[in-house]
Amino acid sequence: MALKYLSNIDLNGNQLRGASIEPRSSVPSDHLIAGRTYYNTASDKLFVHTGSAFVQVGTTYANSVVSSSGIKLRLTGNNSTTDDVLFAGGTGLTTVATNDSTITINLDNTSVTAATYGSVTQIPEIVVDAQGRITGVTNRNISTELTVDGDTGSAATSLAADDLQFLGTTNEITTAVTKVNNDVKVTIGLPDDVTITGNLTVSGTTTTLNTATLDVEDLNITVGKNATTTSAADGAGLTFGAWSSGTTPTFTWVNSTSKLTANKPLQATSFHGNLTGNVTGEASTLSNHFHKVALAASESSVAKTGNTYTVTHNLGTRDVLVQVTRVATPYDTVYVDVERLLTSTVKISFAAAVTDGHYKVLVFRLA
Repeated sequence: MALKYLSNIDLNGNQLRGASIEPRSSVPSDHLIAGRTYYNTASDKLFVHTGSAFVQVGTTYANSVVSSSGIKLRLTGNNSTTDDVLFAGGTGLTTVATNDSTITINLDNTSVTAATYGSVTQIPEIVVDAQGRITGVTNRNISTELTVDGDTGSAATSLAADDLQFLGTTNEITTAVTKVNNDVKVTIGLPDDVTITGNLTVSGTTTTLNTATLDVEDLNITVGKNATTTSAADGAGLTFGAWSSGTTPTFTWVNSTSKLTANKPLQATSFHGNLTGNVTGEASTLSNHFHKVALAASESSVAKTGNTYTVTHNLGTRDVLVQVTRVATPYDTVYVDVERLLTSTVKISFAAAVTDGHYKVLVFRLA
């Protein structure tokens, strides 16, 4: 039998140990005053009376589906009121109550098909929404060939398989490929010794050849190619050297005199043709001022009649000096009759018969 206390028990700050709150399987119906406490053995919950009703001590919860907005976690307080905490999926998210104690948040599927995108010939074009989700993927073909065109010929180069080469030509073009960091450089240049197999055209105002020896295979060199008249060619020629003091030797065309003119004396082993001016040295043969021939009928410029020889000299004048000499010892001058018949012939007459070839005639043009 339980003891009944008709007054309060004051433990004066001491502990109540080993005590058990009234256990029972149903709600009490007596002593319904504020603070009345019991433990419900059926629900395993502790209840206390508020003065008007028993309420559960602590909070309970349950989950339930709330239309399409998500999952509610319903919290029941000790005053029997309820508060709902909504687990609603945002854009691309869905909440699912898999059981009474589990709420799962799932990532919604998009319209993108699960697959591997891109290849050696394609790259994926990706569409991303504001939440960072991939909402679209399209394979786009990429160019795998590079068309290379030359002055002659054209070829398609596979970027994945082919080797693109930059080649020079022997003694004409050199090539070099280098790589520094991400820069691949192709250098195209000329070798130290260059051979041009075709024609070479150089445009500009000055062409400088820094060579010790210049060999030209052509038989003719044209100076002043664009000069179409003699006046336009005035001053064309050669200049020897480039010193600043004194007179630089030149050999040029002077249009006013219609002559090739050297500003320095000319020296040669022989000269052929007409000369104007002073000549220093030996004039071995002056074809239009001198004629020498043996007095013999066998000579082409000599005609013989008896003791008379007619000599054709073709010097174009009667102003000639005629001398007959012996061709053997004592190589003396003999005196004969001389007639200047024409501007091209003289007649030489001996008083008596002479032997062909024993004498020769020298004809000099005086003017």
